[in-house]
Amino acid sequence: MPIHPLESREDYDAAVGSDRPAIVFKHSPACGTSFMALRVVSAFAERHPAVPVFLVDVINQRGLSDGIADGLGIRHESPQAIVTQAGKAVWSASHGSINANALAERIASAAAATATTPGA
Repeated sequence: MPIHPLESREDYDAAVGSDRPAIVFKHSPACGTSFMALRVVSAFAERHPAVPVFLVDVINQRGLSDGIADGLGIRHESPQAIVTQAGKAVWSASHGSINANALAERIASAAAATATTPGA
């Protein structure tokens, strides 16, 4: 599954509102570190096509980026990978802490929590 760009708050709400874990990647096209993290997230998305992965350009979509941080109650960073579930942040990392193993572990943990929750 490719990375899907988020264009609006409505796109974001639809993307992360389900019980299924998803990744929101906040990317700065002006930052070399962000491009390296984007490669990690892109490779993860290719290897895990069942996991929805979304991209926010923090420069061109500053209002959306800030709204996401405020809505999730997390501090804005860039690059930043956020694992969401049911509209909440269950994990976030920035810069060198963004790696495929951490993403896979957090997605698996979130999915397992959903599977063991009655009525989920």
